[in-house]
Amino acid sequence: MSFRGLSATDYEARVNFDRLRKERLEKARAAMAKHEVDALLLARASNVRYVTASRLLDVVSGAPDLPAAMITKESPGPYHWTICVDSVSDLVAPDHLFSRTWHPVQQIGQIGRILGASGRRTVAVDRLAPYLMTTLASMLPQVKLVDGTNIMLEARSCKTQDEIECLRIAQAITDGAMNRVLAALRPGTRDVDLHGIFLQEIGRAGTTFPVHAGVYAAQPKTRAEALYSSEGAAPYRQLSADAIFGEGEMVTIETGTFYLGYMALFGRTWYCSFKRKPSPKEKDLYKKWKELFDRIAEQCRPGKTAADLRRAAGNAVDSAARYLVHGIGLGLEPPVVGQDVDQKQAESWTLAPGMVLTVAPYVWEEGVGGFRASETLVITKEGREQLTCFPHGPLSE
Repeated sequence: MSFRGLSATDYEARVNFDRLRKERLEKARAAMAKHEVDALLLARASNVRYVTASRLLDVVSGAPDLPAAMITKESPGPYHWTICVDSVSDLVAPDHLFSRTWHPVQQIGQIGRILGASGRRTVAVDRLAPYLMTTLASMLPQVKLVDGTNIMLEARSCKTQDEIECLRIAQAITDGAMNRVLAALRPGTRDVDLHGIFLQEIGRAGTTFPVHAGVYAAQPKTRAEALYSSEGAAPYRQLSADAIFGEGEMVTIETGTFYLGYMALFGRTWYCSFKRKPSPKEKDLYKKWKELFDRIAEQCRPGKTAADLRRAAGNAVDSAARYLVHGIGLGLEPPVVGQDVDQKQAESWTLAPGMVLTVAPYVWEEGVGGFRASETLVITKEGREQLTCFPHGPLSE
């Protein structure tokens, strides 16, 4: 995995942010044209960032029920509603920038003036509260509202070269933090101590948002220890509870962070011990995980579908703790392989160059324990490239 640092330089090309912003907007407009809609009205934070390059905090902390961005087929640039004008990129022209409002009638009036009063307009919406959909329909009767979620997911599915470089940076930040976290994993360490170290280290790298609260948990060795597991799934512990890790426990860590909205995930199961070495049966869990991962990864190439990945996983889909495979970018994205994804939906997701997938199998054996880890893959023209490169520690040695 190549990674050339966070700083801009004059001696080599790194992330070209101007190109990143323009290509994302072009992809959204192309998806809009393909689906024959006149405008995209966006409220989801990831979609708003995709077309405006606004900072995520502004979108989340403003008025989350109201639209924050719109693109139309007539205007080359996006319209944007925000409370933080210093977070707005030059994609947004001054006359396309509006003050964020908590009053839906006021904003819908602005939207109506942008769309114009003449002619029937088809507007795709990614997320609005039911009362806002009703208000929008009553105030703008000339507008036909359709679902815009899949339009935006289609636009975002295949990453540009700059998006992939942002994902590399996010992964490097995450892995660097995990070096410090795993160095602190010893018997007597608490799960919250590890999460605190992770937050401190990603803060040193200039990012402050973890992907979620994090999983720092010793996996149960018997079903009797795992009464909380869902029916049919292998026992899996994922909630931190101020637990103190003991000698010889297999500790699963799942966390991650963002770089400019792009998500990196870290997943490993580490052996916690001062002196004891993993037993042959415990090491066999890693071998079984690796065999399962390799089968799934072999199907990660252009033209394959999520159904092919599901078939390669076999029964592991039903016993998976969570999603076995999912896309990644500005958050979690399709394709998805999991218990709640039916065959028809899985067949509809075809892999293409530029898609980025996280593959996270889980294997568990009664009396031994569980092993879960994840790897992130980029689909290329020739097959795949693995973005993650962190080792698997004593259980793999």
